[in-house]
Amino acid sequence: MPPPLHILLTSATGYIGGGVLGKLYSSVQAGEYTVTALVRSQRKALPFGQFGISTVVGTLDDFDVVAEKTAKADVVLHTASDEHIPAIESGARKRLEEGKQKTILLHTSGCGFAIDDEWEVFNENRVIYDDSDVEQY
Repeated sequence: MPPPLHILLTSATGYIGGGVLGKLYSSVQAGEYTVTALVRSQRKALPFGQFGISTVVGTLDDFDVVAEKTAKADVVLHTASDEHIPAIESGARKRLEEGKQKTILLHTSGCGFAIDDEWEVFNENRVIYDDSDVEQY
């Protein structure tokens, strides 16, 4: 039997990450996956162990921590800001250089970007893509 897939989950204590972790829990218990959750403090890490979830203490700004854990993960479930993708890319490149299988990245984040004027979200020239509008592509 092949070893279980290893998943790195960012923002495991957040709204989206917590929901994802809840869905993964039964698969972790069945031995289908192992999960390492990135958490911001040792206090937040404590409850995870009782559920068979490993943790690494750090933030998304800890480039080396995120890159190192990505290099060890088969799958990265990045449920946080897209500002931290370079660390994930670095870890994924390292994994390839080591001759391991490509990292699978699934990224989602909250809707906070929609209120951030810094990104010019409300710029009238900005294209908003809609999957139901085939002509748009």
